[in-house]
Amino acid sequence: MLTTTELIGGYSRIERQTFNEFSRTKPAANNVLLSVLEEEILELPTKFGEERYVNVHPDFNAIFTSNPIEYAGVYRPQDALLDRLIGIYMEFYDFETEVEIVMAHTNIPGKMAERVVKVVRGLRELENVGGNGIEKPGTRACIMIAQGLEVLNRYENEDIERICADVLTSKVRGPADYEELQSKIEEVVAVSGKGIKVRASESSGGEGEVQQVPVGN
Repeated sequence: MLTTTELIGGYSRIERQTFNEFSRTKPAANNVLLSVLEEEILELPTKFGEERYVNVHPDFNAIFTSNPIEYAGVYRPQDALLDRLIGIYMEFYDFETEVEIVMAHTNIPGKMAERVVKVVRGLRELENVGGNGIEKPGTRACIMIAQGLEVLNRYENEDIERICADVLTSKVRGPADYEELQSKIEEVVAVSGKGIKVRASESSGGEGEVQQVPVGN
């Protein structure tokens, strides 16, 4: 969150000038930023006779992050503020980056992290996902699924399907959509591990925790 000191002093530490998820704040509360970004002046509430305006440091800069307007608890930012910002649309991370993020948040084997990411990315690419019924799952879903598998300590298809369904329930709007989601999960999980099942071995540590076993064995 931005502070008066940061506006005046213009700190170079970028993390101290990041307004995270600013669209969760009511638009009226962001009005103070209009003069900061346009005239480089901060207007302060003061007593009668006190200096009311403060010049913003010339090196001051800020990064505003926000979720899509479709998310719950998100307000549509006022156009006056958006006109003073440069918009950068962030797509989903690439495959390798998502795998690295999952592995950084869990201790599941690398091969299993790759498979979790493949499942989630596969769901994103399916027809009708991202429409009115089922929202596209993000990287957080990958992490939560991987954490569930880590706790369960089993990695077979039915385990992945069950945890995926539990994690992604919040992405659907009703029972019919949930049934469709389950069907899509089964489809993507089958493709991601076609011809194999993945299970935890009795050994511990490293890649040895995962064995690829032909289906039917």
